Amino acid sequence: MRRHVFKNKSCASWLVVGVATTVVGSIAVTLLAWSTEAAQATDTTSPVPTSVTSPAGTSLPVLAVVPLLDTGGQTPVTIGRCRVSVSYPSGSFSSDEVAVFARTKGTPIQANGANRTTFFFTVFQGSSQLATFPHSLRVLVAGCPIKRGDVVYSWRSGLWHQVRGAHAATGHADFPLSAPSIVELIHPSEPILHIGSSDLMVVYLQLLLGRNGHTVPVSGVFDQATQVALNGYQSTHGLPSTSAVGPATWRSLGN
Repeated sequence: MRRHVFKNKSCASWLVVGVATTVVGSIAVTLLAWSTEAAQATDTTSPVPTSVTSPAGTSLPVLAVVPLLDTGGQTPVTIGRCRVSVSYPSGSFSSDEVAVFARTKGTPIQANGANRTTFFFTVFQGSSQLATFPHSLRVLVAGCPIKRGDVVYSWRSGLWHQVRGAHAATGHADFPLSAPSIVELIHPSEPILHIGSSDLMVVYLQLLLGRNGHTVPVSGVFDQATQVALNGYQSTHGLPSTSAVGPATWRSLGN
């Protein structure tokens, strides 16, 4: 009889252990599920984009991603020969927004020839590229082949625009942006332009002619209207009417 009771106690013990194991396992599974859900709920990190869509609709490879911190500034990021950073008022952007620099052509943030530096800049919120930025910010570029007097252009809405409020000195520049833009810094001192030329330098020429009283549509193409306006400017400023822009005309226009 005593043996029988001991056997029953042993069975009861194993039963208790089994129940306890089942309960503990159930709790562990529940806790695991809760922790997984919590992790999924709190994990708002978006994948870093490897390519972006430019205003021209082309896919461009990403060179650098800079988190937009609440403090309003970051440590500069090095891309090739250049150092880039972004400044803005504190609290202008949320914690899930990042600034993205992308390559437009050739080498990263490069000089095309001797006088041009170019790249694409945009802002992502999570995994979405913003069409416009919630606040204007200033992009700072240093270490590139930038010269004093460089002009900054941005390509937006199918047109080149000269960026107002830009500052360029030897080796560095800063300028405001409020929307995704292809940015080009050009030193307008050397190229000879003539009928048929089509370049950002022609845009710059057309803008300068307009500021000097010889308004012409800003198309980026050296057409007949540009030639007429140029000849008019040259004749009123004591320059030979050559229908072309060389060093003397650039200097006269204020370069």
